[in-house]
Amino acid sequence: MTAAALPILLAVQLLGGPEGNTEEGAEHFLEGRLEEALRAFARARDAHPEAPESDLNIAGVHYRLGEASPPGAAAEDPFAEAVRGYQAGLEAVAEDEKRRDGFFNLGNALYRSGAFREAAGAFAEAIAIDPEDTEARQNLELALRRADEQQSQEPQEGGGEDQQDHEDRQDEEDQQDEEDQQDEEDRQEQQEDQQEQRDQGDQQDRPEQQDRPEQQDGEGEENREPEPSGPETPEAPDQGPEDMSEPGEVPEITPEQAERILAALAEIERAYQEEQLERRRARALRRGRH
Repeated sequence: MTAAALPILLAVQLLGGPEGNTEEGAEHFLEGRLEEALRAFARARDAHPEAPESDLNIAGVHYRLGEASPPGAAAEDPFAEAVRGYQAGLEAVAEDEKRRDGFFNLGNALYRSGAFREAAGAFAEAIAIDPEDTEARQNLELALRRADEQQSQEPQEGGGEDQQDHEDRQDEEDQQDEEDQQDEEDRQEQQEDQQEQRDQGDQQDRPEQQDRPEQQDGEGEENREPEPSGPETPEAPDQGPEDMSEPGEVPEITPEQAERILAALAEIERAYQEEQLERRRARALRRGRH
């Protein structure tokens, strides 16, 4: 077989045994009667428990059963059974040729189980016994390549999970920040509404200024009426007694003065309403409305 044809160059090699049950099992194995082969090798192991070849041959049957069964069909993974059998047999076998073949088959079973790094170690043991074993060398190269691929994939998968967890936590934190910001804006809006109501109440309770409107930042200086003269202002000699106001009395104003006062009051009210409108617009923009 070639490396391009199969991922594993050699599936299994049977090892000889001390009695007829081993020969019977080998015949069943070669004919594909794996259950009969398994029973024959089990009888050989019962008859000669000191012989490690029976464990190795039983492991070989489990390996072939794993090849013949679809994944997950058996309750126990046949390749895992094969790994345990090869490991048990290699603990007792002494001949180099049998140990070489045992490690080779163990490497195949480990490879089929997905333990690529351990499979490479088993093939390396076979090569240490026989450096000219080209099949073991090719299988070692294949196992090492698959082990590297497996190792390179594991951090990526774990990193993907870590990244997803980080994104989930970030989304939760962003949502919480938005909720906190909205709560703070609601509190500020409530405080501003309360302050607006208090300002409106104060304006309603404040008496109107009949003598002159309030001016801000020096605006309307040219429209401001002269204030009533104080005690230090000298009296005009031609002024009659009807032009003087008694202390505590509201001085009379002309219609033109009254019109200017009302216009100034209207301008103050308009400026106040525009200020309130701008504050509402600012709150709406903070909430994302336009």
